[in-house]
Amino acid sequence: MAITQDWSLLANLRYDIATEQTITDGLGLRYQDDCFMLDVTYQRSFIRDQDIEPDERFLVNFNLKYLGTYSLSTEANGVFDATGSDTND
Repeated sequence: MAITQDWSLLANLRYDIATEQTITDGLGLRYQDDCFMLDVTYQRSFIRDQDIEPDERFLVNFNLKYLGTYSLSTEANGVFDATGSDTND
């Protein structure tokens, strides 16, 4: 949902109709102009299966248009994960 020309609110929800349970949900903020895009998102996972537990994380995604993307996330327990890619992959 656009707030201004460059700023938007992000929201997502994944729901399993068969089990009537929410799988994940999230809320975030996006800045996007002609050169780059920045997303800051909070996500929750409700999946519980064998050794998979529900978790929460913050995600930061920085994208330089036509050059590549860099992402950083942290789980509620403080574990960081960083990934990067270029558009030539």
